[in-house]
Amino acid sequence: MILLKTAPILVLLVLTVGCKYEPVAENKQTTANNTTSNSAGNSQNANTTAPLARIEIAKCDGECTCDEIVSPYNDTGVTFAGDYPDTNLPQCDLQSGFNQDCTTGRDTQANLLKVGAGDASFDYTKLDAQGQPLAADAEQWQCVLDNVTGLIWEVKSPEGSGLPQDSSFSYSWFDENLPDYSTADNGVCDDNCDTQSYLEKLNTKKLCGFDDWRLPNKIELQDLVHYGRSQPSIDADYFPNTKLGFYWTSNLDADDSNSAWSVGFSYGRVAGGVSSEPRMVRAVRGTPNLYAFSSSLSDTEITAVNRQQFASKQRCNEKISFTSPAERYLQDDQGNILDKQTGLIWKHCAAGLSGQDCEQGEAEFMDWQQAYQYVATLNDENPNSNWRLPSIKELQANNEFACEEPALNPFAFPNIPMGKVWSGTPHNKFEDSSYNYEYQNSIIFYSARTVKHFVHAVKSCAANTK
Repeated sequence: MILLKTAPILVLLVLTVGCKYEPVAENKQTTANNTTSNSAGNSQNANTTAPLARIEIAKCDGECTCDEIVSPYNDTGVTFAGDYPDTNLPQCDLQSGFNQDCTTGRDTQANLLKVGAGDASFDYTKLDAQGQPLAADAEQWQCVLDNVTGLIWEVKSPEGSGLPQDSSFSYSWFDENLPDYSTADNGVCDDNCDTQSYLEKLNTKKLCGFDDWRLPNKIELQDLVHYGRSQPSIDADYFPNTKLGFYWTSNLDADDSNSAWSVGFSYGRVAGGVSSEPRMVRAVRGTPNLYAFSSSLSDTEITAVNRQQFASKQRCNEKISFTSPAERYLQDDQGNILDKQTGLIWKHCAAGLSGQDCEQGEAEFMDWQQAYQYVATLNDENPNSNWRLPSIKELQANNEFACEEPALNPFAFPNIPMGKVWSGTPHNKFEDSSYNYEYQNSIIFYSARTVKHFVHAVKSCAANTK
């Protein structure tokens, strides 16, 4: 069955919000925001009768446009289309009738200018032991510069090399400043097998001439994922010896103690894991992406009862810096939300919801074809709108690291359904499946295209720039 553009057939279901987490007993009173915190540092509502302050998203002057993206990031690497209910179409075959992942972004540019080289639109430069650039065909290199993000990544050495970067070594997650989330020396390596010790080794060694190596955040690490490849899902010409398991990030799980996030390089999944579990590490250096607005929250915006007006079960962790404050967003006269960080414009509400606070209607479940038909209908109603399904990287780029249920800013996206939402990214190996994103807690997985998920449309602000 080809993904032909036909009138949408939508199955309407009443949304039942399921909460993965049980309420936590109050045991520590904070002083400023009428909240309490549990042992994991999670912000809880302590006073439901407190006055509620509305946080308004600033308005664009008419149509939202942008001149530049604050934090550039890589495309998915997908250059083929997905069919329905199964199989993938060769290359980026437009017989599907819809604008898919492969028809949007850097991957669509046939003559894309690059500083270095790389598969699809990835643009990498090999670096030697002193951090100096090498030719693309160099046979030995220590690090890789990502010319899109400006980040520098370590390169793993072959298994059994005896070097600290041995690809077979694994580590428990450890940070001496976060004892509730940490497990020391529980990996499998030559000595002191935890993440903090490993970073100390790299910085003492001054890998590629640098002593500021760190764990990447989960958006940075997922940005390396090549969703057009699998096992490993990375450009192996620049990142050889990549294992198929999960690699630790710097991000704590906002609502689970002793847990941190990791990215898998078998198929590009993103999920949490207990700190004692041995996982791999790929260190990075450079200015962290997607943190430009992390210090802009007012006490009013942080206050739990204010956030819970529009996300009744949201929990935020006081140990984690906010990454998606209201100041990050603008709103146009139709209620669409511009993310100044990524240059994306999102529908204010998920499909099926409407109203100023998305309080009207019921969020709709759709299979992958119905999701495409939904955004096609939006574009039929306004031929210049260019709505589409977001890629799996675009969905995570909007993540609020500090919160779950949902892992989004509730003032920009009120009453968002807490469940899986479709991306436009097809799976390259399981050709009956596409990737989805969990708005409840930001997990990335994939499912059969016949399964029904929520839909949240997006468009690139560049499409509206006059």
